Amino acid sequence: MSESNLRLNFPEALQVALVGNPNSGKSTLFNNLTGSNQQIGNWPGVTVEQKHGKYIDAETRAQVKIVDLPGCYSLVATADMSLDELVTCNYILTAQDTLFVNVIDATHLSRDLYLTLQLLELGVPVIVALNCIDLAKAAAIKIDCNLLAQHLGCPVVPIIAKTGKNLVQLKQQITISAASKTNSNFYKLEFPPLLHTTLNFWRAQVNAGQGLRILEGDVLLLPKLTAAGIDGQQVRQQIERQIAEPLDIFIAKHRRSLVRNIIHATVTQRAQKISNISETIDSIVLHKIFGPLIFIGIMYLMFALAINLGGRLQLVFDNISETFFVTNFTAYLIDLGAANWLVDILANGLGKGVNITITFVPVLAAMFLCLGILESSGYMMRAAFLVDRLMRFLGLPGKAFVPMIVGFGCNVPAIMGARILSSRRERILTIMMTPFMSCSARLAIYAIFVAAFFPTNGQNIIFSLYLIGILVAILTGFALRANVITSERAFSIMEMPDYRWPLASNLLRQVKYRLKSFVVKAGGLIILLCIVINGLGYENLEIIGKYFTPAFAPIGITAENWPATVGLVTGLIAKEAVIGTLNSVYSQSATDMVTLFGGQAAAYAYLLFTLLYFPCASVVAVIAKELNKKWALFAVIWSTSIAYITAALFYQSATWHGLVSLFWVSGLLMAATGLFIGARWLIRSGDKYTVSYKPVPTVLKVV
Repeated sequence: MSESNLRLNFPEALQVALVGNPNSGKSTLFNNLTGSNQQIGNWPGVTVEQKHGKYIDAETRAQVKIVDLPGCYSLVATADMSLDELVTCNYILTAQDTLFVNVIDATHLSRDLYLTLQLLELGVPVIVALNCIDLAKAAAIKIDCNLLAQHLGCPVVPIIAKTGKNLVQLKQQITISAASKTNSNFYKLEFPPLLHTTLNFWRAQVNAGQGLRILEGDVLLLPKLTAAGIDGQQVRQQIERQIAEPLDIFIAKHRRSLVRNIIHATVTQRAQKISNISETIDSIVLHKIFGPLIFIGIMYLMFALAINLGGRLQLVFDNISETFFVTNFTAYLIDLGAANWLVDILANGLGKGVNITITFVPVLAAMFLCLGILESSGYMMRAAFLVDRLMRFLGLPGKAFVPMIVGFGCNVPAIMGARILSSRRERILTIMMTPFMSCSARLAIYAIFVAAFFPTNGQNIIFSLYLIGILVAILTGFALRANVITSERAFSIMEMPDYRWPLASNLLRQVKYRLKSFVVKAGGLIILLCIVINGLGYENLEIIGKYFTPAFAPIGITAENWPATVGLVTGLIAKEAVIGTLNSVYSQSATDMVTLFGGQAAAYAYLLFTLLYFPCASVVAVIAKELNKKWALFAVIWSTSIAYITAALFYQSATWHGLVSLFWVSGLLMAATGLFIGARWLIRSGDKYTVSYKPVPTVLKVV
């Protein structure tokens, strides 16, 4: 097609949707296609995150919108499917003027082509992006792309999403396919005449591909038949009685057979299945004894690097930013003749807020870099596999640990990540446990306290806080498991992606994106708080702080240390507000933070409370949105109670004051017991999802 025809036939508003299995490289391709032109929101009517971006077509100069659909293994929407998979299924069925780019892994054709056939059967325009051709070559897998395109009836473009190889060719094919406006060919699978007769009978309501979905039990398409007065379920049952086999299994067998035939015809050279590097590494890192020890060691190393590497730069960033944004800015304003109140707001408010935000950039960047390496290398799913036994004890699949690990960055996307779980009951439990995963905002607080109180063993202090958070999450799961977990659970299937060297450019892009997201969100809040705090004045803050401080005496906060209480109050909004408040208020105090806390015991108790208490406002809001307001209220009460009991128990035990401490420890232990029993009773009696629990001791490792 000539360039003029391309311009003429190219649609005014083209939307391209990326669809594929998890771990196929779909999100990497999305990042390379869109660059920095990305936005994140929710699908209309559903609290499932969508990523969309755009690029300008080089030939037509038209804007191409890209949507990154959630990964899925099948397009048949079932009642027990996860929310994000349902979004993908519904999008493909309802999208208008959309070109689908199906990303498949060249090293896993037998797995990925199943979804490809389902997509082609629907008759929508499809381009196959054959990813990881470098890994296929390394494994001696030779694929004839032209022949594969002939068998599939749609264009096939070999790419390497990680490096961006052949992205130009993919964009060109998108342009050609969009201008030609041709849909894919429907696959006429070798079915008995009864199935073809049924599909032809339904042709007025659904096409053949949609009819297949209904026969497989698709809950999204079934209403189309019901509206026409056709009982699709009854038809399914009649056919199943004749073929003596469930239809979903029957159709899947035929589709798998076609996949095997396509692979046999197009893969001209296949590698022999021998022990590879991934399997060799897995034999060690997934060992029942060494595996957990390696996991703990990796987590400890991550915190050690974050504190030791990032901490060395923290002081440098602090000194430079304070000199520029506070000291020099103050002098500049005074030289201009600015009033004292304006100096306070601009230099000690705005300038100090910027200074505080910049201070914890090195630590967070180091942590995000470590998390990026774990995710990109393929180890993150191994970590989920290692904790599967523990998670099954709580009534959860091992993959529920993945969103919890995401919580080390931010609890909000971690809670939203629970949508990968198919059962609502599993999502409830995962969401209730996730707020105890210590987020990056809390890490910023730890970094300040470690530098001030624990200069020699800071990584041990921070590691202990992360472990305590995980232990409290497990306690929460144990308290809730018998009440919100169903007696019937599906088998837990976890796919283990091959180990891959993380690409430096992708790692830096991830760190940049996460750091930018955190700095924009946290920095804006910290700057606003610093301005407000300086506007309120030291005297007013002192009144507020001293009013609430007596309640925190058992955890080591004295009346003189009321700024610490003010920090906890503002921390209800967001945890990053704690450090902003402390820096701002202590800078106005005649006594520094170290003196007012009086020792390491009070400082550590304060960190314990900060770790566990009231989830920030955004976390509470997302819990209410994902579940309901009752669960959000429960999370607030449960976490704050646990925080107070834990911090007070530690401080009273660490600073033992005879009968006074004995009284507090005894009372707190009784309160903890009552809280645990009360929580179980409350949930058992009040939640409609109360059912019995029966573990399923099976995990399948898919390689």
